[in-house]
Amino acid sequence: MRNIFISLIAILVIIEIHFFQVDARMTMTQIRNAMKPMGKTCVGKTGLSKEVQAGQHEGQFPEDEALMKYHECLLKLAKIADKSGKINLDTMLKQIDMMMPEDVISKAKAVTTECFNEIKSEEPARASFEFVSCYFLKGPEITFFP
Repeated sequence: MRNIFISLIAILVIIEIHFFQVDARMTMTQIRNAMKPMGKTCVGKTGLSKEVQAGQHEGQFPEDEALMKYHECLLKLAKIADKSGKINLDTMLKQIDMMMPEDVISKAKAVTTECFNEIKSEEPARASFEFVSCYFLKGPEITFFP
């Protein structure tokens, strides 16, 4: 009898978890705010100047080594790139599905896929720079990088 009761409780918990999952979506403002500490960490690690960091929000992407390393750092901290710096498209698309607002998912997936496919460099910092600068230029309204 006790085993039946425990099994019944376990089944009810599984059903409740399955049907009443908490929605983890964030607003774009929340996503941008969540990324700010990562930006501060990466500025500290790379020595990126505040001027160059701010300039990217105006569409300015100079061939700056610190900026490239900053983008690589951001992608690693956000778990978009692995420890070696290799960018993972599937991971990005899954994160978009789970976290981004419903009204920007299709645009974010399109920009992400397009920019991923435009990466030419094999070098992690440059590849990250190519991806992030493309994302800023093609999807400024859905950009969340600090």
